[in-house]
Amino acid sequence: LVGSEMCIETVATVIGQVISAGLVIWFLSHCKTVTIRKEHLRISRSIIARVSSLGTAPCSNQLAMMIVQIIMNKSLKYYGSLSIYGEAIPIACAGIITKVNQVFLSLIIGISQGLQPITSYNYGAGKYKRVKSAYLFASTCGFVIALIAFLLFQFVPRQIISIFGNGSESYFQFSISYFRIFLFFTFINFMQPITSNFFTSIGKPKKGTFLSLTRQILFLLPLLIILPLFMGIDGIMYSGPIADGLAGVVAIFMVWNEFAPDLSAKKVVVVQPLLFAMNFGSAGMDIYKDRSVFCSDLHAYCQQSPKLTLTGSDMGLVLTASANLTTKTSLMSYVYIHTSRAKISQL
Repeated sequence: LVGSEMCIETVATVIGQVISAGLVIWFLSHCKTVTIRKEHLRISRSIIARVSSLGTAPCSNQLAMMIVQIIMNKSLKYYGSLSIYGEAIPIACAGIITKVNQVFLSLIIGISQGLQPITSYNYGAGKYKRVKSAYLFASTCGFVIALIAFLLFQFVPRQIISIFGNGSESYFQFSISYFRIFLFFTFINFMQPITSNFFTSIGKPKKGTFLSLTRQILFLLPLLIILPLFMGIDGIMYSGPIADGLAGVVAIFMVWNEFAPDLSAKKVVVVQPLLFAMNFGSAGMDIYKDRSVFCSDLHAYCQQSPKLTLTGSDMGLVLTASANLTTKTSLMSYVYIHTSRAKISQL
């Protein structure tokens, strides 16, 4: 009977994967904006490298979760046998509660994946205010979902675990404790996946990969090994909120550094109109010929922009740029795009 049930589950899994692949092929074959040809199926090292860099963070997170789950199951079995709960109850309860928590995490991951194309597009277009507002909106949605999950896990854990069947009083006692202790910091668990995907989407996969590994590998795995040595099976439960809290703090710190203006890193750059004109060809020469108008436009724009301050005349402009405009070339490009002949657009 057990063998036949496993066979049915295996077949169902394969059928689901085949149907999913078929839907993707059908969608691409009927897509109006994307046409798949044979030459597109050739392997390209550059494309593989770019795709791999974007997928490193979620792949690392999945591998980390697998490693942690193996260690946790072994720890629950060993330390459970030394407790009043025995081997079976901790493993069964942890498995059920992990599945429940995955429902919450799937919603957060969906938000983070939906955020990715929005931040990528606007970051590439230089719309940094939109990037920030999109991230804050996604984080707000994530916080609301996380807060609801936290309240459910704290106030109705017995009702949730009862959905999966009945058990002894020890079974419910451990389940309630595991819900309330291990998932205590659920209300900040949205920060790590959203922020990790955010860094990947703006072309910083190293930060995204590091952040995706903070909870599972950097914090939770060592805690699962160390705390039970002193606290027994309770150490396994308390390792969860400690790891969640530390991962949340790291995520907040990293995203704060990304968005906060680095006022101490400002750099003074002298831009001469003639040199500016030489760098931008005929368009730059047009600006040089009418440099008094250019300087007037530039002064007006700098008064509106928190990123630039300007002093000087039409023969020598001294601009102070913030940290993300630290070179003369990028500063001149920034000035040219957003002033004079081009539309003055405030980021």
